[in-house]
Amino acid sequence: MGRPDNVSIYILGHTGVTNEDGMLYAAFLNQFANALHGHGLELSVDYFSNLAIWNLDVMNMSSTDTFISMDTYVQDNATMEAYTAIALAHLDPRRLGVGICPQV
Repeated sequence: MGRPDNVSIYILGHTGVTNEDGMLYAAFLNQFANALHGHGLELSVDYFSNLAIWNLDVMNMSSTDTFISMDTYVQDNATMEAYTAIALAHLDPRRLGVGICPQV
């Protein structure tokens, strides 16, 4: 496949985001990934696991090629390891990427 196209959505005002929204978002990702695949492209998605919109179990069932964890934008190894364990419990490790945000 070709280079990945990336979806990185930042949810502002988390009030009212539901599990149903997460299921609808995963359905959107699946439809978008399938459309990209038809053109030889891939889809990667950035996520935080702390909101219902990023329902990792349902997202894992989509055709998304890569999931990039932004949970790992932390200052210490123990927290990074804990969030990596969450990702590994819900996502196919062959499709998992780890985001790194240098702390200054």
